[in-house]
Amino acid sequence: MSRRISLDRLFLDTPYTSSFRRCVMGNRCSDCPEYQHLLGENAELRIQLEKEREKNLWDPLTGVMSRFAFEERVEQLIKEITASTGSVGELSLCFIDMNGLKRLNDSYGHGAGDSAIIFLSKVISENAGEGAIVGRMGGESDEFGVALPNISLVRARECVEKIKNALRYRRLKLACGDSVFVRASYGVSNTLEGLFTGSDLFATADERMRKHKRKTRGGRRS
Repeated sequence: MSRRISLDRLFLDTPYTSSFRRCVMGNRCSDCPEYQHLLGENAELRIQLEKEREKNLWDPLTGVMSRFAFEERVEQLIKEITASTGSVGELSLCFIDMNGLKRLNDSYGHGAGDSAIIFLSKVISENAGEGAIVGRMGGESDEFGVALPNISLVRARECVEKIKNALRYRRLKLACGDSVFVRASYGVSNTLEGLFTGSDLFATADERMRKHKRKTRGGRRS
């Protein structure tokens, strides 16, 4: 009977570098020579690593893309634009951050907070439009990213308004029987603003989202 290999044990017991661990856990394995060498040595390990890689593509709570997979996809789309090949001419990016999660957790418990995050992800996915790519920006995050290939800044803002309107008229029913509104802050950026790196595109959308959050804090929630 073959002995099951623990990935954590592998990382501890072999001379492979810490960059290899980040590569595997971060879904950036395809060009890593250390990863490919190990796959060639051990078929069982290959199966485990591919399962780990597949698992890391998706956020386990909401089912949308993980941060790693989302950022990788955005980078791929930007490369298409800058290389002037493929069908992508511009890319809009929306950042959406839920308002009031801490207050909800304090009032109803963390289960209610998880329900609100799931609810928000569904509303985003249902209203972002065909071709939209949705990702959750961290395992404990109430922040989402939406990549919109071939969508202008104006149309991306219209997409945000559609999501806002959907949240405005829908309530989340909690396990205790209460129902609550879920509100969020938004920021949008576009490659045609001269943002031709993933870091610039993300940073601009994030800055605008945080500006919106500061503007709405203490006032009417968007």
